Amino acid sequence: MTDSDYDHVEVSKPNSIPAIPRVQPTAMVSFDEIRRQANIAIEAGFLPDTLDTPGKVIAVMLMGRELGLPPMRSVNVLFPVHGRVESDAKTMLSLVYQSGL
Repeated sequence: MTDSDYDHVEVSKPNSIPAIPRVQPTAMVSFDEIRRQANIAIEAGFLPDTLDTPGKVIAVMLMGRELGLPPMRSVNVLFPVHGRVESDAKTMLSLVYQSGL
């Protein structure tokens, strides 16, 4: 084949790149589902050392849900301190930026 064989082929370019849809975090609808996810996360061994009981993991996931964070993000950026769930500074700043303030 020669270059002249392709002279009749039209190549069209898109006018714009399609937007990538934003993935929504998994919604936890029941306490049993939260407990199930907490137990799976503990068994997987991918949690920080401070999240060593299902109760702590559940508390962090619930707080994360209230802040609009998906469960696995919550267990990596929120942590229990003296009976409260706290956040790291980067997450606090991110939440402020997302709020539009």
